[in-house]
Amino acid sequence: MTLKLGDFTRIVPESLLFCFEVAARGTVAQGAKLKIETVPVRCRCAACGEGFGAGRYVVLCPNCGKSGVELTSGNELDVVEVELTESTG
Repeated sequence: MTLKLGDFTRIVPESLLFCFEVAARGTVAQGAKLKIETVPVRCRCAACGEGFGAGRYVVLCPNCGKSGVELTSGNELDVVEVELTESTG
């Protein structure tokens, strides 16, 4: 399974991997692999329209210095792909 995980979600990828492994134990998903693709935080300024990368705590536009930015990426938690194989047992 592949997930897209935005940096702004504040979910720690290593913790998610651990929890997935624990939850899968004793089920048909035991041994399944979880791949996580991280998505950086990107914003757009409402005042000047400038798009920019940001950290987890966005306060001001680096172009015009105004507040009021819109998050355009980094809040994702999306299932990208699930690969299933047929059981032979």
